[in-house]
Amino acid sequence: MVSLKVEYRKISFNMGRINGDQLTLLTHFNKLTQLDLHNSCSPELTMFDIRDACPHLVTLQYWSKCGIPNLTANEEKYRILNRDIKTLSIVAPSMPKIFINHIAKHVTCDANALVLDILGNNFVQLD
Repeated sequence: MVSLKVEYRKISFNMGRINGDQLTLLTHFNKLTQLDLHNSCSPELTMFDIRDACPHLVTLQYWSKCGIPNLTANEEKYRILNRDIKTLSIVAPSMPKIFINHIAKHVTCDANALVLDILGNNFVQLD
């Protein structure tokens, strides 16, 4: 499977004998290149967590009911995680300046399409 749409409504799941974290479950789709993830439950979930779980993503469409968390980790980690993204679409109520700066500095160089939608303020770059 190379393309998947996920409704992230609960951080963990329990289906009889199968239970765990939804993000950990995504690691089993090791050929996944396209992900459409709708986050309606976790204010801590970041694009970088998603990239850790799905390292081969080329297209990421991320919608979140929660704002993008203010990240304080080393920016070098972000650069490594975003190497192969060609199409990135993020819709969220808010995004911290450090995150937007990171996207502008490291992702836009290689991306074919970038859409950031912050409370209806759209920033679009198409190559």
